[in-house]
Amino acid sequence: MKKGDQIAFLAGASSETRTKEQSPRFYLRLPEGKGIEDVVLISLLRKSDRRVIDMGPGPKQEIKPEVVRQFNSVEVGPHLFRITTAKLLKGEYLFFLLGSAEPPKGSYGKGYDFGID
Repeated sequence: MKKGDQIAFLAGASSETRTKEQSPRFYLRLPEGKGIEDVVLISLLRKSDRRVIDMGPGPKQEIKPEVVRQFNSVEVGPHLFRITTAKLLKGEYLFFLLGSAEPPKGSYGKGYDFGID
């Protein structure tokens, strides 16, 4: 990471939600006004007691392409999506809702985290 980069983090070394499946299936309900195109799956870097995301320099959020992972989605109900991922390696991941950040409140966004064992 370069000097001056913004670092967002999740407390805890790992998510409480765990799976052994390398291609897990999830159901995600999005808030009114948000579409599945507003969701990105990213891998997190584990640093001792937290998981981090390098958001790049400056006030604008920038998720590095090398941490983005692919997923497929099917809408199965109003704002409800069934999500399947490509094969994921062991590690920590986050479904991140773009546009949900509130930096003045100390929030760099909302999401759903999970880990692959």
